[in-house]
Amino acid sequence: MSQPMGCCLGKLDAIRVSLQCSISKLYKNLFYVHTEL
Repeated sequence: MSQPMGCCLGKLDAIRVSLQCSISKLYKNLFYVHTEL
């Protein structure tokens, strides 16, 4: 029971981390564009 649950949680964590990474990159790009203007 705990094995598949941990697997699912691991996948969700990986997705969340990659999402946070891309979101932070997006914010940095927006910030740079804003400072350029």
